[in-house]
Amino acid sequence: DFLTFDRTVNYMDGKITFDGNIKINGNVESNVEIVCSGDIYITGYVEGARIKAGNDVIISGGVNGSDNCKIIAGHNVTSAFFESAKIEADGDIETGYILNCDVECHGELKTKGKKALLSANDKAKASPSNPNQEDTPIYLVPELLYPYFHKHQQP
Repeated sequence: DFLTFDRTVNYMDGKITFDGNIKINGNVESNVEIVCSGDIYITGYVEGARIKAGNDVIISGGVNGSDNCKIIAGHNVTSAFFESAKIEADGDIETGYILNCDVECHGELKTKGKKALLSANDKAKASPSNPNQEDTPIYLVPELLYPYFHKHQQP
């Protein structure tokens, strides 16, 4: 089942809850909450909104949360970029860059494109390769990570 919006979703829509998948052919503006049991597809950008999906969150544009945005996925989160947002994924997070975000990822943190950026203010928490260890916070310093990401980026 799909719930589709062929427009930008804004504060007048309030909280949107649906048992199934949601597709928004537009942007998601501030002061909106979207919750669904399946996937959430957004063809535009996300501002200061709260988004929670039982499965994947896929954002074609990017996220500029102005420190008032939270995205939670039961599986993967994908976006062109993340700025000033909190992102939690039980699976992978894939993006072009992350700037001033708080990221929790139980899968892999993947960058795409020729240049990837993780800013010094970002805080990431990723699951360790040894399942008997607890999650460990990782504080990202781009000067130290650049050689690794440059060498290991996917084409």
